Amino acid sequence: MRRVLFSSFLIFLLTPTLIFAQRDSLRNVFLDAESWFLFEEYTEALPLYESLLKSDPGNDMLKYKIGICLLNNPYQKDRAIQYLLAASHNINPSYKENSLKERTAPSDVLYYLGNAYLANELIERAIESYEEFLEVMDHDVYDQELVLAQIRSCKNAQRLLTMPVDIDLTLLDSLVNTGYPDIHPVVSGDGTKLAFVTELPFFDGAFYTEKGEDGWSYPQMITQLLGFDKDVYPVALSYDGTEMILYYDDDYIGNLYYSRMQDGLWTPATKLGEHISTKYWESHACFSKDGQILYFTSNRKGTHGGLDIYLSEKQADGKWGPPANLGTTINTRYNEECPYISEDGQTLYFSSYGHYNMGGYDIFYSRKNADGTWAEPVNIGYPINTTDDNLYFQPFNNGNAAYFSIYSPRGMGRHDIYYMNIYSANNPRIYYVSGHLRAEDGSIDSTRAAIYVIDTNSGDTLMITTPTEEGAFAFQLKQGIYELHFKGDGYEELIRPLQITSVSNKQGISLEDNLVLSLVKEEEEPEVFVGEESDIKLKQTQFEEVAGAALLVPVIAPKGSVLVVNTYQDSVLISTDTLVTEKRKTDLQIVPVAGTSVVELELIDKDGNIHRNSLIVVGNIAAEEASQEVLMQEVGDEQEISQDHPLNEVPVGIMLLQMQDASEGPLHELLMELDPEKEGIDGEQELFNYLYEESDARGIDPKDIDLLLANTVSGGDAELLLQQLKEQASGPLKDYLKELDLEDEGIRNSEDLLKHLERVADAEGFSMDDVRKAMLESLEQPLEVCSLYEELLQSSDGTVREILESLDLREKEIYTVDQLISLISRELEERGVSKEEREKILKELFGEQYGGSESPKRKTPWPLLVLLAVAGAGITWFIIAWWRRREEEEKQGD
Repeated sequence: MRRVLFSSFLIFLLTPTLIFAQRDSLRNVFLDAESWFLFEEYTEALPLYESLLKSDPGNDMLKYKIGICLLNNPYQKDRAIQYLLAASHNINPSYKENSLKERTAPSDVLYYLGNAYLANELIERAIESYEEFLEVMDHDVYDQELVLAQIRSCKNAQRLLTMPVDIDLTLLDSLVNTGYPDIHPVVSGDGTKLAFVTELPFFDGAFYTEKGEDGWSYPQMITQLLGFDKDVYPVALSYDGTEMILYYDDDYIGNLYYSRMQDGLWTPATKLGEHISTKYWESHACFSKDGQILYFTSNRKGTHGGLDIYLSEKQADGKWGPPANLGTTINTRYNEECPYISEDGQTLYFSSYGHYNMGGYDIFYSRKNADGTWAEPVNIGYPINTTDDNLYFQPFNNGNAAYFSIYSPRGMGRHDIYYMNIYSANNPRIYYVSGHLRAEDGSIDSTRAAIYVIDTNSGDTLMITTPTEEGAFAFQLKQGIYELHFKGDGYEELIRPLQITSVSNKQGISLEDNLVLSLVKEEEEPEVFVGEESDIKLKQTQFEEVAGAALLVPVIAPKGSVLVVNTYQDSVLISTDTLVTEKRKTDLQIVPVAGTSVVELELIDKDGNIHRNSLIVVGNIAAEEASQEVLMQEVGDEQEISQDHPLNEVPVGIMLLQMQDASEGPLHELLMELDPEKEGIDGEQELFNYLYEESDARGIDPKDIDLLLANTVSGGDAELLLQQLKEQASGPLKDYLKELDLEDEGIRNSEDLLKHLERVADAEGFSMDDVRKAMLESLEQPLEVCSLYEELLQSSDGTVREILESLDLREKEIYTVDQLISLISRELEERGVSKEEREKILKELFGEQYGGSESPKRKTPWPLLVLLAVAGAGITWFIIAWWRRREEEEKQGD
C-alpha cells in the first residue's frame, strides 16, 4: 500500500515537468521551422511544420505554412491546394506572426491559394481566390497592384492556352540526364559544349560535357575545379565554349564569377569585376557572340524594380566597363531574370514577372529596333511558358531552337534537359508527304509521269517530282494550301487538294490510296439542246422596243455559265458578246437596232453539251418625245429592278456620304477625298475594293474597312451577318460557320463576330481574306428567300397572291424558305382552306422543297436571311450614324 501511494505521488510530481519539456521541444521545432521559412529554405522547413501538425491536426496556421512550403516545391504544388484551402476557412484579421499559440491563418492565405490554383491551371478558381483576397486585404499592408497583376495573368493564361506554339522536344541521352533533377543547361554557340547542374542528394553539382560524333561525352563534375565545395551554378558559356560565367550564393549576397578553359581544364573562378559583382545581388549573365558585351541582372541602386537587366561593354584593358540599365521597355517594377542574347545580337531572351505574363516568371523576347532601342517584349507562348515559373531558357540557333530543363513524368528524373525545336513563320515545320500513284491500265511508267505541287494562293509551281517504278512518291512541304497535279502521257490529269495545318500529322502525311490515273477517253460528240429543251429559259421570245433604247431581257440559266450572245440582222452577224451569269436569273441588256434582229444565246454545260435558244427583237424608230418617254420608262424600270437587289442598292454618292459620317481617322480622310466618278466606281463592291487597295498606302487598318463592310451588309446584326457569310462562303470558312453558335461564343453584334473570326482563323484553316470575299459577295448576291418570294408573287393568283401581297417578311421574321412555307400554310388554314387542299397548294408552289404534311422536306434549314433585312439594317445603321454625327456637330456649333 505504501508503495502504491509513493508511486502515485511521484507521478504527480513528474507530470508537469514532462509537459513543460514537451512544450519546450515543440517550441524549439517551431523556432527552427520559422528560421528556415524566413530564409526561404522551404524544403528544410516543411518536415518540421508537418511534425508539428501531427501534434495539433486542427492548427490552420501550420496548414498555411505547409501550403506555402509545398507551393515552393516544384514537385508538390498540387498538394499545396488542400492545405491552403483548409486554412482559408479560418482567417483571422488579428493573426499573430511567429507564435506557436496562433491557430488561425492570415488573410493572405487567399493570395497563396490563388497562386496554387494558377500553378495547377485551375484558372477560374484562381481568379475567385484573388478577388476574395481583394475584398478582405489590408491595403496598408499588402500590394493591391500585385494582386491585380495576378488576375491579369490568369486572363492572359486563358488566351495563351488557346494559342499553343508548335514545338518538338528531344530528350538528351542518359549520359546527361540522370535519375536526379538535371537543370540550368547552358550551351556554346556551336552546340558542342554543355554545362548544367544536377541536384544530388546533399548538394547541387556543376557538370560539363562535350559533343562529338558519337554524341555527348560522359559529364565531368567541375565544382571543385572551379574552386567551390558545392552549389555553384553555370549560367553562360561564350560562343566558342572557352569561357564560363557562374553564379554563387556567397552567403545570400549573390555574385557572378568567371572561369576559362586552359589546357582542357576549367580554371578556378574569380569574380567578374567591380562593375559587375558588387555588394548587391547579381544572379545571371551572358556574353554576346563576339564576347565584347555582357548582359547581366542586378538589384543595385537605380533599378526600376527588383532585378533589372544591365549591359556592360568590354574596355580596351579587357575589363568590363560601367553598366547601363536597359530601360523600362525591358525592365519592370518586378524582377527580370536569365538574359540571353541571340547569335546575331538582335533578339534578347529573358524571364520576367512583370510583362504579359500567364503566371509566375514567363520567358519573353524583344527585337532590337533599327535605332538600337528594344521593342516591346513578346511572350514566347505556351507550352514553353506555363502558369508556373519558367526560368533558365537557353535559346539556340537565333531562337529557332533551345535547351530547356522540363519536368515530365515520362523523363528520367524529376527535371530533364531537352533540346527544343521551335517552329514559326521564320522556321516553319516541314511535313513529310507520301503516297502511291497507280494507272488505270496497270503500273505507271515513271518516265512518263510527273507530280506538280502548286501553291493555291500564289499559283506558283513549288516543285515537280516523279514516282518510282512502283508508283511511290514522297516530298516535303510546310503548312499551307496546295494542289497536287498528277500527270502522265496518255492519261487524264488528276488533281487533289492538300491542306497542311498545325493539326496535321507531324510524323508524316500519307495520301489516300485512290490515286489512279485514268486513260484519256476519245472525245464524244456533244449533245445539242435547242429552245425549251435547253438550259437557257426565256419567258418570252419576241420583244419590241425603240431603236437605241436599252432593253432588259430576263434570262434563266445555270449560275456561273458563260453565255455567248450573237446578234444577227438579215442573217448577218452584227455583234457578239459574252456574259457570265453570276446568278440563276439574269437580265440581259440589249440595245435594239432599227428593224428586226435575231439574238441567239448559247452556252456549254459542265458535260460539254451545247444549249441554244433565241429571241426576236424589233427596233422601232420613234419621235423625240416618244424617245424621251421611253427614256423615262427605262429609268423607272431600272429603279424597279433595283428593288429586287438584296441590298436595295443605294447610289454610290449617297452611300459615300453616309460612310464619311460613319468613319474616322485615315479612313474618313480617304472617303472625304474620294471622287467615285474619277476613279470609275459605280457600285458598292467596287467602292469597298478600292478602299482595300488604298489601305496600305494610306495607313488604314483593313479591320476598320471590314467593320464598315460588315455593318453595310448586316446593319450591325451578328445573326444577319452570319447567315450572309454562310451563304457566300466556301471551304473551311463555310464549315466553321455552320457549327458556330453566336450565343455560346458571346457574340452580340457584327463587330464581335469579326473579332471572333479573326481570332480562330488560323486554327480553323481560313483567312480574313476569305471573310472579306464572302462579305463582298453578299453586297451583290440575292438571297434565295428573296428570289423565291418574287417568283411566287409573279406566278400566283387568288388567295395565295392575296397572302403574299399582304406579307411583310421582315416583320414576320421569315428567315428561311421553310419558314415561308409554314407561314403560308398557317395563313391558308386561317382562311378555312382544308388540310388536303393546303397540301395541294403548297406542293404546286414549292415542288420538291415541300415535303408534305405541311412540313418542310429538308431536315436541316438552309441558312437564309430575312427578306430585305440586310438592306433595311445596313441603310438604317448608316443613317442613324450620320444623323447622330450631324446632331453632335450642330450642338457643338451652338
